[in-house]
Amino acid sequence: SSDIVFMGIVPEEKKLKLMAGADIFVMPSPNESFSIATLEAMAQKTSILASNGSEVIVEHIKRSGGGLLYNDYNSFKKGIDFLLENRSKAGDMGARGREYVLKNYDKKKALREEKPVVKEILTPLKVKIHDTPRDVIRVFGHNVNPKKINKIAQKAVFSR
Repeated sequence: SSDIVFMGIVPEEKKLKLMAGADIFVMPSPNESFSIATLEAMAQKTSILASNGSEVIVEHIKRSGGGLLYNDYNSFKKGIDFLLENRSKAGDMGARGREYVLKNYDKKKALREEKPVVKEILTPLKVKIHDTPRDVIRVFGHNVNPKKINKIAQKAVFSR
């Protein structure tokens, strides 16, 4: 159908413009762990129609009021029809979605709130194996020097 256009991979700036110009952003994945794409669409004031299979997206939609959820073909069709036939309500959802993203995912706020947690995580690591301290730990099956991890991570996180 000419109403649906699959764009493939596009540059970041173009992606955001496409999201902002869309009538609806559909997130069909039930396997989202955070769903940055959904939050990006919300930030562009685009109403969302998403699978209720992802607890994270369900939470974003419920907390924001920025869209609708579906669980089968009938609820998907009803969601599309509702959003296209009720442009004002869809616009209100888009505005609420943007407000939610700006309130909860502001970069400076996130850094301020996460810094103490990250600092705690990055404290010098020591593990005891049979009550003997070791200078090397296993991370994803690889031997890693904890001092090196801390140095790299602190430089990446706290040099901003």
